[in-house]
Amino acid sequence: MLNSFFEPLFSTLCNQSGERLVQLMKSIHYGKAQILDNGFAWSAIGVLVVSALVAALYYFVINHPRFKAWWSWLIMLAINAALSLCWGFFALANRLDAIQKMYPQKPFKKAVDGILKGVKTGGDFKKWTETLNFSDYFDVAIGYMWWGVICFLLISLIMMWFSSNAYRSPFRR
Repeated sequence: MLNSFFEPLFSTLCNQSGERLVQLMKSIHYGKAQILDNGFAWSAIGVLVVSALVAALYYFVINHPRFKAWWSWLIMLAINAALSLCWGFFALANRLDAIQKMYPQKPFKKAVDGILKGVKTGGDFKKWTETLNFSDYFDVAIGYMWWGVICFLLISLIMMWFSSNAYRSPFRR
């Protein structure tokens, strides 16, 4: 259920050039057996937890009258965006590392090469990873960053009601 929500979300948030990496984040099947689980759901939940922790830090730990202005909330939003961007790089690197370790196994190799058939490298994962550049990774990480910004905004709208000093930040009521 989570996968059916997060797959289209990240396909939308990632640019076209990041789309080929998005394909490898999906579940990898060989026949009816699932070889590698979906990479979106757990990484998206991780970004959600990071956003909740940053919002809790702002509204309950810092919670100082001096930091109740909109600019301090924007600083925390920027920190959350940077952490989400780093999380996106980490999640993608972790996923590609797991694929690389499992790639020599014959059923897994056929499944991954089947996903990559439309790529110019003829569907070979080793050749395909050599064609990746920083912008491909960055596009997927930007998708995670936007997801983190959305989560932080929604969590802020909930947590601001319970803060003693920053209850008007980021929006005046």
